[in-house]
Amino acid sequence: MWLINMPTALILIVVSPVLQESARFLQGMGRLQEARDTLARFGISLDTQRPRRLSHRRLPLSLSPLKIRSLLGVTATLTLTAFCAGFVNFGVLLWLPGGLMLEGRSMVAASRLLARSTLIAAPTIVLAAWLYSTWSTKRTLILAIATTTLGLVAILLRDAGVVHTLSSPVLPMTLLIVGDSGIISMLLPYTAENYPLRVRGRATGWVAGFSKSGGVLAQTLVTLALVPALDVAAEAVAVPCVVSVLLIGLIGRETPRRDLRELERMQAATPDNTQAFSTD
Repeated sequence: MWLINMPTALILIVVSPVLQESARFLQGMGRLQEARDTLARFGISLDTQRPRRLSHRRLPLSLSPLKIRSLLGVTATLTLTAFCAGFVNFGVLLWLPGGLMLEGRSMVAASRLLARSTLIAAPTIVLAAWLYSTWSTKRTLILAIATTTLGLVAILLRDAGVVHTLSSPVLPMTLLIVGDSGIISMLLPYTAENYPLRVRGRATGWVAGFSKSGGVLAQTLVTLALVPALDVAAEAVAVPCVVSVLLIGLIGRETPRRDLRELERMQAATPDNTQAFSTD
């Protein structure tokens, strides 16, 4: 599947320089004539006289090296989160049925457990979207990562035989599916809301790419017949998940009901890294 999609991805990369920018982006960058030309192709005129909420503040047209460096912390945090989510989704969850079969369970029983856990976790995306929009974007993402981490810890405890109630794999599988589904549904919107306009597309693409790179690593291990034991894999990914929770708690920002153009003003007014990642 990865190789089948590669030609399409390469074509998109090659033709990306000739794709037309949106009128909204051009207007936000102050390139009004290009925005007018773009809209004119569709018979629409750009009204620059209508009052706008943020029109009294000039949006920055460039980012200084200092302000670009101020984005490195959140970039590293979201990259780590994306990698963990990809490795859990395309690695640990896919290896779970095989691990159950090694325990003596039949393929049918393993598939039934996976299906049952998936049904339990099915409403996750709806719940995550509701919490993300009404409660807290930052805390909802942290909650999803923490749920995934609990699923990984449950696998470790189950394999160690420490907790008798974890003898059934339903709970660990459900926690992993619920948490990882929540991360996947929220990570890219949250990424977009944490970057100013000029780098938003590239930053979101970077994080999206790393969400797949975890899967690439997992599938590479499968291809090379180097799949680790399930408890080893769970332990290896649980540690960066904990780090991700701590980093988002420290440098993530709240973004609900905020006009994305406000990020331009925040970035322009921020003199150092500490204020750049104010948690509001």
